[in-house]
Amino acid sequence: MYQRLAASLGEELTYAREDQVKATAELARQEGAISALKHRLQVTRRLQLLAGLMSLVGATLIGFGVNYVTDNKTSPGWTMLGLGIALQVIALGANLVDRE
Repeated sequence: MYQRLAASLGEELTYAREDQVKATAELARQEGAISALKHRLQVTRRLQLLAGLMSLVGATLIGFGVNYVTDNKTSPGWTMLGLGIALQVIALGANLVDRE
């Protein structure tokens, strides 16, 4: 009777150890996935900050460019306007590319 009980407990211990090994492997896999997601989040935040700054600079260039064009109709105004529009489009594209 005690031998069967000991054998049964030994089998349960073996199954518990196997489950522990599987759980440890799953935990390591999930920790790797979490680490990859944290890295992706960090990259996304940096890209959003850069896109926001580019959009701000682009809007400022558009404003000054329109002001120069309406006052003097000079070439620097058109250049500023073009650069501002280009920066706005690049900033929008950077946000869209990151969304995948």
